[in-house]
Amino acid sequence: MGGDEEPRPRRARRRAATASQPTTPDPVEIAMETLASGQAPSSSAERLLENQNRLIQEQIGLARNERFRARIKAARDGALAVGAAAVLFGAGWFVWDASQARGLVVHAFSVPPDLAERGFTGEVAAQRFLDKTAPIQALSNSARPPESFQDNWVDNVSLEIPTTGISLEQASAWLRKRLGRETHVRGEIVRQGGQLVLTVRAGRDAAPARTGTDADLDSMMQGAAEDVFRLKQPYLFANYLRSDPARRAEIDALFIDLVQDRSALERGWAYLGRGVVKAIDSGDLRGGLADELLAVKVMPELALAWVNAGGFAHDLGRAEQGYQLTRRGLEVYRRDGARTMEREAAQVVVTRAEALTARWRGDALGEIEAWDRFADLVPYAGWRAVAPYAAAEAMARNHDATGARRRMADLPLQDPGQVFLMNGGTRGLSRLPTLAIAAAVDDWAEVERQGLALDATLKGEPPYAEVRAVLVWPSIARAWAEQGRFEAAERLMSWAPADCWPCLRTQARIAALQGDASRADRLYAEAVRQGPSLPFAYAEWAEAKLRRGDAAGALPLLAEARERGPRWADPLKLEGDALARLGRDRDAVRRYADAAERAPRWGALHLAWGDALNRLGRRDEAIAKWRLAAGMDLSARERAVVTQRLSRR
Repeated sequence: MGGDEEPRPRRARRRAATASQPTTPDPVEIAMETLASGQAPSSSAERLLENQNRLIQEQIGLARNERFRARIKAARDGALAVGAAAVLFGAGWFVWDASQARGLVVHAFSVPPDLAERGFTGEVAAQRFLDKTAPIQALSNSARPPESFQDNWVDNVSLEIPTTGISLEQASAWLRKRLGRETHVRGEIVRQGGQLVLTVRAGRDAAPARTGTDADLDSMMQGAAEDVFRLKQPYLFANYLRSDPARRAEIDALFIDLVQDRSALERGWAYLGRGVVKAIDSGDLRGGLADELLAVKVMPELALAWVNAGGFAHDLGRAEQGYQLTRRGLEVYRRDGARTMEREAAQVVVTRAEALTARWRGDALGEIEAWDRFADLVPYAGWRAVAPYAAAEAMARNHDATGARRRMADLPLQDPGQVFLMNGGTRGLSRLPTLAIAAAVDDWAEVERQGLALDATLKGEPPYAEVRAVLVWPSIARAWAEQGRFEAAERLMSWAPADCWPCLRTQARIAALQGDASRADRLYAEAVRQGPSLPFAYAEWAEAKLRRGDAAGALPLLAEARERGPRWADPLKLEGDALARLGRDRDAVRRYADAAERAPRWGALHLAWGDALNRLGRRDEAIAKWRLAAGMDLSARERAVVTQRLSRR
């Protein structure tokens, strides 16, 4: 063991000797080893470490600065990229906007020196020309969307005055001219032999020269403005000419050219426009309907032509055709026709179509709601002014004469002739509110008086010859028949066209009132055949059967009427009457309640409802219904009955 302890001091000395020797040639590490060994560091080691620490701090600072500079550079490069993109986008938009230019640009005219000296300079002449275009554009109102025209000038007519130097505006004008489809108008006025000669060019097309004296300059400018519209906007110019009936030949000539255009779009709109001119301006409803049907054949997506055709068919007395065409117009518009009409005009056209389809289904409440929406629509084609009168008529047809009178009291026109003629008086809307109010309370003498006055008014208006027979004569004939003047009623209706559906129904009613059941049934059957989708002939036939005591025969017809007019109150009330006659008062009460939801102000309905409740022994409820009836519109006979019922309480 003692021999094992002998070498230990020698190894310790070797380790101590070894520890005092550097283990690395790196001076920094040597200095750090010295500090780690606990020995007192030399001044050189301390300085070395201090210097090394300063170097490291400087390197850290440099690294931080480098990262900061990198961030600055990245931000600068990003900003430059964004700026470059913005410049490119702006330039691209500038070029694209120029390529979309579709306006009318009028340049300063060339004028004789003496005119310029008197203040009629080239700029003044151009402005005078521009002033003449404004009323033409205003009177050429159309539902056709501006983008459908090759030369779209809507709200984009300007005067270009030459300036010196180069500006952004000039650069834009240069691009519009090169890339867009603007129509540039230039003109010159020269003196020839004591006369002024005005020549205007629209693009490459020259209008006919116009000659006159200095005093004729204004009319010459008017003619030149019309010439430019005739050359470049023939469809809109035809609309403008409609304001002057004496220029009908010019309209016809324009449409002869337009319906032969190679473009289906131009042909479709040309047929549509020609149809409107024929039907509205000349009273040629059959010709107008034919042209509208040609329009939809060329352009099936032209919803306005479908709706126009429906209105013209209605005015011809072809109610089934009118209903189907109008409904098709709504379907086409909702599917793909929105792009074929200017947006605000389309709202008017579609709302009117919704009102008319509601009318054809007997949905008076829906019709009133549609007409009331016109208050928030643009006054396109005058329909906003017409709507309140149409709503009043619908209210009267829904057995609320008092409500209709209130509406009429706030309106400027009361004469049936004036009301009918406003906005053309046709296109699917008879507009006879005051006649409907009188009919709602069975005041047939008043219906006769108003009908004859209206007929006399229309007799002096050639475009309404056919409309009189279809929309006015049935009211007069019914009024005569209700007063027992059957011969006069029959004679008036003998002139009715065979395809006039309201005429056929009136003839059937006259026969029923005379007690000629077989003839009434035959005529009503034909009315049902001509108007299978509409509820009115079914309900009127059922009413005729009820009048002659055939309640059981009336019920199937009333079921057909309810199916076709689920929101029409009349079939429900008549069904209640039929059920009551068959002793089924409980069922009758349910039908009366359903009818009251659709016609809440119908006095005769509440009278019959009270009678059914009374037969069921529900006396208090019956009295309540009779009291309600007493406060509603009633005929003289019905009011006497209500008074009698209430006096027996």
